[in-house]
Amino acid sequence: MTLIRIATNGIHLEVKDWGGGPGPDLVLCHGLGTSFRSFDPVIPNLRSHFHCWGVNMRGHGGSSWPVDGYTPENMARDLLGVLDHLELEHPLLLGHSMGGRAGWYLASEVPGRLKGLVITDIGPDAQPAQLESMERLQEHFSETTDFRQDHELRYLEHGFRSGLNISPSRAEISNLLGAMMRPVTGSDLWQWNFHPPVWVEIPRLGREESTWDAFRRVKDPILLIHCRNSFEISPEVVTEMKSVQAAMRVTELEGTNHPFLFFTHPDEVAAAVISFAEDL
Repeated sequence: MTLIRIATNGIHLEVKDWGGGPGPDLVLCHGLGTSFRSFDPVIPNLRSHFHCWGVNMRGHGGSSWPVDGYTPENMARDLLGVLDHLELEHPLLLGHSMGGRAGWYLASEVPGRLKGLVITDIGPDAQPAQLESMERLQEHFSETTDFRQDHELRYLEHGFRSGLNISPSRAEISNLLGAMMRPVTGSDLWQWNFHPPVWVEIPRLGREESTWDAFRRVKDPILLIHCRNSFEISPEVVTEMKSVQAAMRVTELEGTNHPFLFFTHPDEVAAAVISFAEDL
């Protein structure tokens, strides 16, 4: 496993090369506030079929943290530069949440560049409950610098229950935190592993802009992995997505929700991606 820093679209992105099997390249793009570490539970299964690459999106992890530029169009340009630098001619791309939107913008702008697109639990429109929760989180993340992990675990536990009406276990929240934070050197404290302003910019764009037009223009094969009880994307939106992308395959996951699906259902996610790739 190797870390690579790639210049693209005026910034640098940190890319993790997990290696893997003889199958096609698979590029994994995480969601808002996390990192490529969020894919760790599913990588062992995927590496047996794909050469896996993880991208830390702009404003996250060891990638550049610019003050702006957090639109899905701009992130798509970031990703295209990564694919070109690595000479990945026809990879699969798996994008979770924010990464999924960037993925379908890339596919809409450069048809045929991808072998296929896997979108995990995201639709073209942001849901009102999700936007309100993200605004509260943005304020908290901006005010919280060095912190103790147990304090943030309790804060997020309360936030998920009161703001989004879901009750993840402490183990699930702890796994999520592991993809969101980094240790403070020489201390038992932690810092967020992302640029807090992204929690202002991306929710604002979710309210002001629709990405339906870009989604409609995608010509590459699509797999949507949807958490049936997701706070991020409703069954009605999934139905509407199917109406404009009739060939889109949909895999439904039970008993999990948007931030936790790779931690709770790694085998099911991997099986869906492998089956999708085999049929291309």
